[in-house]
Amino acid sequence: MPKTSLESPFQIYKLIKANRTITIIGLSFAGIISLMNGFIAYKMFAYNSNNALVITHEGDVMPTNWIARNEIIHIEIKDHLHKFYSSYHTYDFNNVDQQREKAAFLIHDESLSFLENKYTDWFSSVQRSSVQVKAIFNEKSFLVSGASEPYSFQSNIVLEIKNGPKVEYYKMQSTGDIALVSADYPRNPHGLLIYNYKESDWELQDNLKTN
Repeated sequence: MPKTSLESPFQIYKLIKANRTITIIGLSFAGIISLMNGFIAYKMFAYNSNNALVITHEGDVMPTNWIARNEIIHIEIKDHLHKFYSSYHTYDFNNVDQQREKAAFLIHDESLSFLENKYTDWFSSVQRSSVQVKAIFNEKSFLVSGASEPYSFQSNIVLEIKNGPKVEYYKMQSTGDIALVSADYPRNPHGLLIYNYKESDWELQDNLKTN
């Protein structure tokens, strides 16, 4: 039976309506997928912004899983201090200059000048003798405070001074602040810099036992 003039427009209307419904459903699904992708991307960005990995002075990842950034920065500062005291306050007559050069990358110029002026005569005497100096500390030796830059620290260090058969121990306390700078591996792998640094005079310790 041939179509009437009324049937053809009606069929066209049905097709247009069906296509419109399909289009609306497709756009709805696309919108939902876009929102889900945006939400996932936001969550990943927020997570990565608050988490990172720590690399110790020995090049190891610590820990191997992700931990909160505000916890990591304190760990990195302690490792930075570990590197500093293991350089500037650990030496003998053979390597005292090299150790001071290594420490120079970890501390601000003004604070380094303060130390160099304080220890000029001492370093000269070390180079003329067989004195050996070693900074002794552990994880409890460093107290780091602050939730954002600038961070502050306090250190309690024991210095072991060997001069031939004679061994003496001295207590030294120090304070300072930490600034964030560009990392410079391996000289300054954490990208941190000590400034406003101050040290107490060495205090001789009697009958001190160290691990």
